[in-house]
Amino acid sequence: PLSTPSRLPGRELDPASLDPNGDLPLDFSLLPPGKIYDFGGKAFFLSQKAFTLPPELRWQGFALGKLAKGRLLPWPGLRALSPAPGACATLVLDDPDAVRALLAGRAVEHAGNEPWVGLSFAAPAGALPLGLLKRKGKRLLWAAG
Repeated sequence: PLSTPSRLPGRELDPASLDPNGDLPLDFSLLPPGKIYDFGGKAFFLSQKAFTLPPELRWQGFALGKLAKGRLLPWPGLRALSPAPGACATLVLDDPDAVRALLAGRAVEHAGNEPWVGLSFAAPAGALPLGLLKRKGKRLLWAAG
């Protein structure tokens, strides 16, 4: 079990509570041993090793996204927790300019009704996961969490 220093300025979060509707295409079981904390409305993952740091060293951990009404709005680049290919809707692009446009804030038309869609680049060795796109009507956006 992990010890939680009393000096930690956030509150621990249960990963199951971050996705009450089950619509986030994230697999929290892919995280190494550690805990998820709310620091000022933002969710961060702290690895088990972080709990052994000396008190004078403060470290926020790895940003997962923002919290809104207790739900996680994931950081779009959160590809480390993306499920295996085919486990959720995914937009696979083979044009670097199209990827750049999404990252710059442009939307792309996309049929479907999934609230979150994975974004991958069609690399020669197979699709490379890049992150998550948020649905806004019939469009997908690289929405910051």
